[in-house]
Amino acid sequence: MSAPLPLAIPEARLLANGCYFTFVTAAGTGQSRRHGHVVNRWPGDPVEDAHGQFIYLRDMANGDLWSASLQPVQSPGGRYGFSATAGACHLLHEYGNILSQVDIAVSPAHDMEIRRLTLKNLSGRKRTIEVTSYLESVLTWQGADIGHPAFSKLFLQTRYVPEQAALVTERRPRGNDEKWPCLYHALAGARPVGWETDRLRFLGRGRTTALPAALEGNLSGTVGNVLDPCCSLRAWWTWTRGRPCSWLFLRASRRPSVRCVR
Repeated sequence: MSAPLPLAIPEARLLANGCYFTFVTAAGTGQSRRHGHVVNRWPGDPVEDAHGQFIYLRDMANGDLWSASLQPVQSPGGRYGFSATAGACHLLHEYGNILSQVDIAVSPAHDMEIRRLTLKNLSGRKRTIEVTSYLESVLTWQGADIGHPAFSKLFLQTRYVPEQAALVTERRPRGNDEKWPCLYHALAGARPVGWETDRLRFLGRGRTTALPAALEGNLSGTVGNVLDPCCSLRAWWTWTRGRPCSWLFLRASRRPSVRCVR
């Protein structure tokens, strides 16, 4: 890991294996799709550009909140960076003497993306950092979600699988001829201390992803037939200056749903 360079101009990268696609911007926004089915919500607003798959960081000592990328929490004084290598892209952010790097890649053999978060403590004291992931689940066509998002959300249901530290989102078919993929969102490298699948509970009434209510308290652990679904996992880590620590956030989309969790 090295210190991030300034973001000079907007950039974006498309990562794919032929079936699963991930589009990532330099601000950390973007969308993933599998065979045309949308994994996470991204309307593509060129002005606001505030949708994607995010990772929040919070200092447990003083309550400081920031994100691992420019969006959704823009931190004054933070240093951001974006780069790309063969088959991967990298988001960097240095804030509060914590250097974070998110390495994003798509598996060449499976319909899955891997986001590795690495944190490095640049201060000379003990730090405890809370890490929270967030994305809005879709699992349908982009046109169907944009045309009638409220109706589309009605058919999603969620569950938590503790032995795999994973959230699973499934779309209920409206007919015998419908077959939809499921979404698998898991954390490796730490045990989750909380999870959330209700977007309203996560954001709070009248709030946005820039300052969600869930970052001011505990995640509720809500699962089931939620009216407005999302996927969020939380963990925390305590360490002193020295060796960086890393977690993996895994997101897979598969059909049929019985293959999502083995």
